Amino acid sequence: MVAINLLPQYNSLEEWQAFLGEFGATDFVWAADTYDQLASRTYNVRSLGTTIIIDREGQMVYRDEVASTYEMLKPAVLTALD
Repeated sequence: MVAINLLPQYNSLEEWQAFLGEFGATDFVWAADTYDQLASRTYNVRSLGTTIIIDREGQMVYRDEVASTYEMLKPAVLTALD
């Protein structure tokens, strides 16, 4: 999994890693969208907490703009890995 910080000017990747590490969320790669907000424009991200799952072919298989639960994400992750 890759987490992309869309507003790196407000919080560094290290700050996010430390914050989420407190909850045991350490098994993913962190990146920052520093190239003219390309990720947020490409995927039309408008709110904090947007979750997008992309399959191996680069197709979006899931999108939400709410706090995602395991039950919500599991089917989409399995689809993306298939």
